[in-house]
Formats: sequence, structure tokens, C-alpha cells
Amino acid sequence: MQRASLAILPWWASMPMGTRIAFLSNMFLYVLGLCLPQDWSLSANSAAGIFCMYPKAIWNSPSQFYRIFTSAFLHANMMHIAFNMVTLVQAGPSLERMLGTIRYLCLIVCFVAVLGALYYSISLIGLFAFGFDQFFNECAIGFSGVLFALMTIESLLASSDRLLSLPFGVQVPSRWYPWALLIFCQFIMPGVSLIGHMVGILGAYLYMIGALTLLIPSEPFVDRLEECSLLRMLVTRPSYVPCFQSQLRLLPAPFQPGGSHYSFIWKIPGSMAVGACGLVWAMFDPVLGPLLRLTGRAAAPRSHSAAAG
Repeated sequence: MQRASLAILPWWASMPMGTRIAFLSNMFLYVLGLCLPQDWSLSANSAAGIFCMYPKAIWNSPSQFYRIFTSAFLHANMMHIAFNMVTLVQAGPSLERMLGTIRYLCLIVCFVAVLGALYYSISLIGLFAFGFDQFFNECAIGFSGVLFALMTIESLLASSDRLLSLPFGVQVPSRWYPWALLIFCQFIMPGVSLIGHMVGILGAYLYMIGALTLLIPSEPFVDRLEECSLLRMLVTRPSYVPCFQSQLRLLPAPFQPGGSHYSFIWKIPGSMAVGACGLVWAMFDPVLGPLLRLTGRAAAPRSHSAAAG
């Protein structure tokens, strides 16, 4: 036990503040749900059904739009939250050091809202344009949509010829890494929400092309905010990453460390088009179509898909 504590303390001390806050928030809500009586709305037994991302419920009752925000902070079981939190502490710190703590936390909050809105919009498009109701009837929970967004940003900023590793040592080019990870997760865990993960990738693309700029505070604003006396106690903490020490501007330019202007621009619409075509093809493919519907039944509102938009 003492050896474990000696190993954990340095690891925790090296973790930036924003990643700690995201980690503790998710863990607190999960443990709280386990501790509350089962008939309470925030209990682990009831919360998923009440607060999950369920497009049909929002369509029938617009007052339930809160599901767009709440679904990301719920998890189906211990394995689900453990997998997501391990991914968070691996993917989050490097991006937080690039952006600074305040902008990193604002980006996470922004992704929670934007990914939920994308999830809802795509489910309506699938229903009314293609008659595909799986996404519309899916009840999704989990932080993995945000995690996919964070990992996609990192992969887009990586060098074009860099290889990133999937589980089991499989290596893919950085530009295809998010889509390869999406397919990998879908095949090894068929009960997870395909659309919940895919909107994370799409949300990252929106960030990279500057579509989310107005939703996140600017660098000068954060600089002034960090000078306020109210935040002095936080800013002086060793785990806090000040804006002036961040390694990346809020709105990444095409000339950031991801290769040339043309290679960066190609990454986004090129891989986005491949992903969109693959999704439409999968809906109507005689093999993958039934597989998606089977996934949808496994992720019906009572069983709760292990992903969120």
C-alpha cells in the first residue's frame, strides 16, 4: 500500500489542474450515484435514464434539452468510467499545457455542449432524411465524446508522417488515427454509441477550423482574468498552467506544428468526407446496416450506450 501511494502521489502532482478538475468531477458524480438511494434521480440506477442523451425524448419534450449537457458526466459502470478516466489522464495534460488551464476547461465545457447539439442534429438528419432511427432512439452517456475530440485535436496537430498507436500495437498515420480508433472501439465494444464517438471527431474539426472561436475566451481576456485577485490563489498553484505559458494559441493556424498549410487543410475535409461517406454507407450496407441496428438494440434506453455526444 505504501509503495502504491509513493507511486501515485508524484503522478497526481504532475497532472495539470484542469485535467484534475475534469477527472474529479466525473469520479465524484459516479461515486455519488452509487451512494444515493436507488429511487433518487441522481442515483446510479435512475440517473442514466433521466439525464442520458436521448434525442427522441428531447424531440417530444424540448424542456429536456438539459440532456445535451448532463449525458457526458454519467457512466454506465466501473469499467466504463475507468476506461474514460485513463484516457483522460493520458490525452488531457499535453493539450492543457498547450492551451493553459482556463482555456482547456472552457474547451471541455464547449465540447460538451457542441457535441450534444451535433449528436441531436445528426440523429434528426438520419431519421428524417434517411429513415434511420437508431441514433434517434439511442440513449447515450459518457465522457468519451469529449475524449475523442481531445485526441483528434492532438492527432491533427501531429506531423503528417507521424504514426500513432492503437491498442495491441497497431500503428496508423496521425490523420487517420481518430477514424481508426472509432472503428476499433466499435468492433471490440459493439454496445458503445457510434455517433457519440463520431461527433467528438467532428467537434474537433469545428474547433480546428475556427468555428468555435466565439464560444471560448480569447487569450487577452484570459490574461486579464488571471491577473484578478480572486484567481490569485489558483494561478499561483504549481499545477495551474497560465495562459502566457501555454504552447499553442486558442485558434490553431494552418501553420501550427502539423505540417504545411496544404497538408493541414487536407487533413480536415479529406478525413471528414471519408468518415461521413463511411457512415452513410454503413447505414445501408446489407452487412453493416443490421450490425448498426444490433448495436442500437444493445444501446437501447434501458441498457444505456457507453458513449456520449
